[in-house]
Amino acid sequence: MIDIQSQRDTRDVPLQKVGIKGLEYPVRVLDKANKTQGTSGVVDLFVNLPQHFKGTHMSRFIEIFHKYHTDLSMKQFLALLQEIREMYKVEVYLEPGEAWAIHTGVLRARVLDVFESLGYRHAILDVSASAHMPDVLEMPYRPDVYAV
Repeated sequence: MIDIQSQRDTRDVPLQKVGIKGLEYPVRVLDKANKTQGTSGVVDLFVNLPQHFKGTHMSRFIEIFHKYHTDLSMKQFLALLQEIREMYKVEVYLEPGEAWAIHTGVLRARVLDVFESLGYRHAILDVSASAHMPDVLEMPYRPDVYAV
């Protein structure tokens, strides 16, 4: 069978963001309380193809991601990126998405009200979870809240 993707493309048209969007995959990530935790990651795996490439084997994206899915610590994540760079001879660009930059900054808010319900203390803040912290609505973690 002829490998069409490995043939030269004579149309002279580069392609941007060729790949897989919304791949749901089980991963193991670092966790402050339990050291690691299993969760389900949703990733987009793309490359930009220069005009002389006809295509890419998208299954290779999954193969590389699978190799690292049980340890997505920063060290292993950087190794994953390096492997992609070396295998495809490409530059890698990261687009921050959900849970990408957890615990990297501070969101200042005012406490508008505090109340107790069903044995839990709740604080109403003057920030919007959907606008400022959308990950807390979909991911299994909650931000730390400190009184200042």
